[in-house]
Parts: sequence; C-alpha cells; structure tokens
Amino acid sequence: VEGQSAAEGLHVPIGVLLATDVAFNFAFYLVLPLLARHLVEGIGVAAALSGFVLGVRSLFHQGMFTVGGLLAERIGARACMVAGCALRAAAFAGFALSETVAPLIACSAFAGFAGALFTPAMKALLAATRPAAASARARAIGQAFSPCRRLSNRWEPSQARQRGSR
Repeated sequence: VEGQSAAEGLHVPIGVLLATDVAFNFAFYLVLPLLARHLVEGIGVAAALSGFVLGVRSLFHQGMFTVGGLLAERIGARACMVAGCALRAAAFAGFALSETVAPLIACSAFAGFAGALFTPAMKALLAATRPAAASARARAIGQAFSPCRRLSNRWEPSQARQRGSR
C-alpha cells in the first residue's frame, strides 16, 4: 500500500521481536570493534590472537544453532531469548574484567553460545506469532533493517524452502 510504513500492519509481538533482534545484533556489532581494540591495546594480546578470540565467538554462534533450537523447543523460546541476552551481557562483562587469554576465550564462547540461544528462539517465535504471509513480511523487514543480516548476507534454510530449493 502506497504511503504505508514498512512496520505498519504488523502486530505488536512481531514488532517487539524484530526490535529485540535488531537491538541484540546492533549492540554486538557496536561492541565488536571496541572489543578488538580492548584486546589488542588494553590487554596487549597480539592481533592474531584477538582475531582467534573473536573467531571462537563466531564458531560457537553458528555452530551451536542446533543446540539453541533444541533448547528453545525444550524450555521455551522466550526463556531461551532471555537466557541468550543475559549470557551475552555476562560474557561482555567478562571481557571487560579478563586480563588473560583463557578467560577471554571462555567469554568469547559464552557470547557465541548466547547468540545461538537467542537467534533460533527468536525465529521460532516469529514464525509462530503470525500466519505465513505476515511472517514472511516480518522476515523481510527484519532482513532489511538488521545489521547482522546486512553484514553477513548468509543463506538461511527457511528461505530456501520457500523458494522450492532443497
């Protein structure tokens, strides 16, 4: 509809989910360069080790989606989202307090696992909140505005099923 805002017509739960997703991802990408600088200049780790520490986060985030999805089914998607937010906050506090490599790697793993708890749970809630047409529209809006979606441009199995590919 001409003149209609992108979020107009979406029900509050979808708007809240999308806002939470954007905040969760935007906060991470806002902190990431500061974290890299803190590791190299503040703590004095080598740049390669800083990259490794941040790579551990990506490995746990992407590699633990299945576990996060299973936990979302087992304990509930909302509980997983809250746990993911709390764990990410605790991991970032741990980054600020850590001065040696081992706790930095542990905090990085926790931050990644926090994302693995949050993302599948958020997507499950988004899919369950509205009928397919509204969910597709909400996903489209979320992908347009989420920094994570714009930066990573990753393939998602749910999109492939909609297009009819394997």
